[in-house]
Amino acid sequence: MPANPLKYQAGVVLVTSLILLLLVTLIGITSVQMTSLEEKMAGNSKDQNLAFQFAEMALRAGEAHIEAIKTGGAGIRSFCDNTPGLFKSQTITVGGICKTQVPDPNVTSTWTDDSKSVAVQTESGLIAHQPRYFIAYTTFRAAVGSNPPTHGFTITARGSGAQGSTQVILRSYYGGEVKFP
Repeated sequence: MPANPLKYQAGVVLVTSLILLLLVTLIGITSVQMTSLEEKMAGNSKDQNLAFQFAEMALRAGEAHIEAIKTGGAGIRSFCDNTPGLFKSQTITVGGICKTQVPDPNVTSTWTDDSKSVAVQTESGLIAHQPRYFIAYTTFRAAVGSNPPTHGFTITARGSGAQGSTQVILRSYYGGEVKFP
């Protein structure tokens, strides 16, 4: 009578099933980690998009500020009267206009000091910091023929997301005719 073959195979089935159980467990743990990572990435993407939208809002507020300067009483001279958020480039001298140091947008104090940037008030409780902007008067082109003189500005804006560490800094260039009072 032959020996019972099941007697020698009982341990092999146990080892094989333990290896399969280990593989299934590793696959499950990996999928949970990937899902968690994807959720974090989606949240960060949403926060980045929110910061971008508020930086865009600050750019539009800066453009409106320039339009107010163009039609207002002080004109281009408002870049020399210590108006918060208005600066003049070191490279420009027009009619004795003063020179001021344009702040560095990568320095935190630029965005926390009310003399260096202008806060844009929002009703949103979604963000950590109010969007802010500053304007630098950068170029002047003299009148040519019947064309009036034109002035160039850079508007630098910062928006933040729900997390204070999420920030977007945008810069736009804006030009037009501005009166000298």
